[in-house]
Amino acid sequence: MYVRMEHQDEQIGTFGSINFLKTSYCSMVDGYMDEPDIVKELKEMERLHNLKQSNYEENSKIETPDESGFEISRGNICLIKEDTMLRGVVIQQVQDMFISGPVVLFKWRNEEGWPVEYVSSNVEKVLGYPVPDLISGKVRYSKIIHQEDLEIVSKEVSTNSEMGVSNFVHEPYRIIRKDGKIIWIEDYTSIMRDENGDITHYFGYIVDITKRKSYERELKESQTNLLQAQYIARMGDFVWDIAKGEITWSEGMYNLLKFDKNEVINFEKVNANIRHPEDLERITKWLNDAINSGDEYLRSNNYRLICKDGEVIHVKTNGRIEYQNGKAIKLFGTCQDITELMIAENKLHEIHNELQDAYETLSTVNAHLKRTVEEKTRDINKLIIQKDEFIHMLGHDLKNPMTPIFTLLPLIEKKLDDPKLIEMISVIIKNSKRMKEIIDETLKLARLDDISKTIEPVEFSLNDEIQNIIDENKTLFDENNFKVEIEIDKGCSIHYDKHQFYDLVSNFLTNAVKYTPDDVDGFLRISAECCDDELILSFTDFGCGLTDKQREEVFEKFYKIGTPREGMTSSGLGLSICKRIVEKHDGRIWVDSEGPGKGSTFYVSIKKGKVGVVSHG
Repeated sequence: MYVRMEHQDEQIGTFGSINFLKTSYCSMVDGYMDEPDIVKELKEMERLHNLKQSNYEENSKIETPDESGFEISRGNICLIKEDTMLRGVVIQQVQDMFISGPVVLFKWRNEEGWPVEYVSSNVEKVLGYPVPDLISGKVRYSKIIHQEDLEIVSKEVSTNSEMGVSNFVHEPYRIIRKDGKIIWIEDYTSIMRDENGDITHYFGYIVDITKRKSYERELKESQTNLLQAQYIARMGDFVWDIAKGEITWSEGMYNLLKFDKNEVINFEKVNANIRHPEDLERITKWLNDAINSGDEYLRSNNYRLICKDGEVIHVKTNGRIEYQNGKAIKLFGTCQDITELMIAENKLHEIHNELQDAYETLSTVNAHLKRTVEEKTRDINKLIIQKDEFIHMLGHDLKNPMTPIFTLLPLIEKKLDDPKLIEMISVIIKNSKRMKEIIDETLKLARLDDISKTIEPVEFSLNDEIQNIIDENKTLFDENNFKVEIEIDKGCSIHYDKHQFYDLVSNFLTNAVKYTPDDVDGFLRISAECCDDELILSFTDFGCGLTDKQREEVFEKFYKIGTPREGMTSSGLGLSICKRIVEKHDGRIWVDSEGPGKGSTFYVSIKKGKVGVVSHG
């Protein structure tokens, strides 16, 4: 009869792993032992495994007692064996819980490169490295840490070791899998010391958090795009906690009113210092009526606000009210700076009155225009109701109010004789068109950045579709003496979102015209080349060309290559939109240029398969 003693290396996969993980992972998994139970099991198992192996006669007692003074007889040995077997089942269940999941257990020796002494069998599934490669030292742990992160990881190990802590958590770092793929991990490490307090090993587990890091990056990009959109639109948003009287501003709101982002804003401060005193009574009544009405959406209203530097601006506010048990508790709203629009509207009214006095014969036309303005105004008021998603509200608030301006200004311009008034109207028309282009491009880019939006690919002829787009832009090419050639096999078909493909090609066409100098013969060649697993679509022009720095930055948001042709404008978003369209179709986009004045060639790859080139025959 005997008591079985496990070798220390075998304990790494049972007692060591569970003892470390009990405080950091077991509590998150349903259906397994609670932490106190695990601690109890571990202590009991450690006591049993620390008993010295002894030989004794059948009815005699063991000469050496355990630490508690308990002497073990044959009957006791049987109980210990039975108890050990039962606990072994529990230990195995707990161990299997980790091995079958995303958590990889490691035990590293405190030596250069952190050689691996133990690793759980699921390491190959998570990192791609077989267990023998790591245990044998063929692959050292330090060699699979991304070189840009290795120094930080080393410093964290050194610092925590010197501090005398028993365990610590690394900042997320990157691991290079065996297949070359880079993943992000979180590393929870426990420090193992001998009886002298010297560190012998590090023991811990790692978890793959690559997806989480990707989501965090996408969220940050979306937040940046939203903030840029607010800056461009001269807009901000806020949340008013009605019960507490607290107000939270977005960064766009702080920027709009020129306040420091760290400055605390509350309802009293807004009423006393920010809302224009002449509008305060009207605003208060408007808000109280909305809160007491029980309506979800706040009727839009225009009023004045006072910026931190004393500047007075006109804003349009829309909002949504949140109720709890029939009582309004929060108001979510947006403020858009419409000062320039108000000035423009006042100018339009003045011009309208002058024209009415000067051209009495056009009274019928003027009356018709007035009715049109009133109808359009009513339509706009319906369209600017607060939507559930900010992107809808942004589109309506910016695009629809400008519709009557685009309609009226050309008509007014035709009726003017005063050169100064004509010049003023021309400036307004030019800037209005530019504003519309920026809005359209910004919203288009926002939709492309929305990860919830999916593409709708259809099959179509590449040659025919590009020719249709060229035909639609024929006036642009004729007016600028621009020639376009297509070198694409008429039998080539692709699988692509047709609307996005139109935007993609149109941007390349208009850019070629915009940035070809007036003294250069305008020319654009569009060709396609089939490679092993993709089709390369290229657009070659004889335009302004690019420097190396410009080639690196040309696809960035709001980047402009240079000054476009006279009469043409640029939002700086066209090539960014192209990049997002290509990325949504799992393609690549890049540009080559020999330098300034030597033209450029833009390339787009279209993958073969479900979304991409269609193979015939």
